[in-house]
Amino acid sequence: MNNFEWYHHFADPVAERLSPDFSHLLILIGQHSLQYSILNPETSMFISLASFRVKIAPKSPALYAAQLRQLFNDDELFRRKYQAVTIGMESPVHTLVPSAMFDREHLSGYLRFNFRLPENHPLFSDHLPEIDAYNIYSPAVSTLEAVREFFPGAAIVHAGTSLVRACYQYYRLNQSPLVLFLHVREKDIDLCCIGENGLMFFNTFASHCKEDILYFTLYAMDQLRLRVEDTTVSVSGFLEKDTETYVLLSQYILELSFTSRPGPAVYSPVFHSLPGHFYQQLFGLALCGS
Repeated sequence: MNNFEWYHHFADPVAERLSPDFSHLLILIGQHSLQYSILNPETSMFISLASFRVKIAPKSPALYAAQLRQLFNDDELFRRKYQAVTIGMESPVHTLVPSAMFDREHLSGYLRFNFRLPENHPLFSDHLPEIDAYNIYSPAVSTLEAVREFFPGAAIVHAGTSLVRACYQYYRLNQSPLVLFLHVREKDIDLCCIGENGLMFFNTFASHCKEDILYFTLYAMDQLRLRVEDTTVSVSGFLEKDTETYVLLSQYILELSFTSRPGPAVYSPVFHSLPGHFYQQLFGLALCGS
C-alpha cells in the first residue's frame, strides 16, 4: 500500500503533449513529503506540479526509502527519460562555509564541527556564488540510494541551496536594503537574511506550533540586532494570510509580506489558483542548473 497521498496537483494540457526528451524534471524530497514540477526549457514555463505527503510518518529512513521506491514505481511520470533531472534533498545535516575557507578534502570536518556523523556517510557540497559560499551537507544514505537507483545522472542539491538562490534573486530584483525571509515547511522553518553585504543569516528550526515560528523569527532578528518595527519579513512556503500563525506574526512584525515565484521562468495559467509564495524551494531548483 502506498503511504503517499496527493496534496496538490496541477497540469497544463501541454504537459501531456510535450516529450520528456525535451522536459526538465524537478523533484524536492522532504523527510515526510515529495514535490515535483516539470519545466519546458524551450518556453521556460513550468507546466506541471504535484505534491505528496505521507499518511503515516515512517518509522525509519530505510522504510521511507522503500516508500519512495514504491511511489517512483507506481507513477509512470517518474519512469520517463527526461532531458534533465534536478533533485533537491532535505537534510538537517548541513552548514555554510565561506568560499575562502572551503577545501573539498575537509567536507567531513566542516559537518563534524556541528553534527555527529557515522562512518562513510555521503558528503556533498553546492557552490553558491551569489553569497560566495558553499553549502556542505550529508543526505540520508537510504534516500540517496533510492534516488540514484531511479534517476542515475540526476543533479543533486540540498533543498537549502535552492531556497537561498530563490531568496537572493527575490532580494536582488526588489532592491531592498535588507530582507529576512521566513520559509514555512510542515515541521520546520528556514530563516534567511540577506542585506547589502550578502548573506547575514541562514538556519533551520523545528517548529511545532505558531508560537515556535514567532519565537525563532524574533530570535533571528535579535541575533542580527534588527528592529522589529522596520525590518521587512518576506514569507514563503505553506502559510496563508487567514491563518492564526500569520495573524500572530503580524501582531509583532509590521513589515510582513509574501514572496513571489522565482524568475526568469514563467508559470502556466493552471497555477493561478495557487498562492504565489507556495513551492519556493521546488521552483528554486530551476536556478540550480542541471
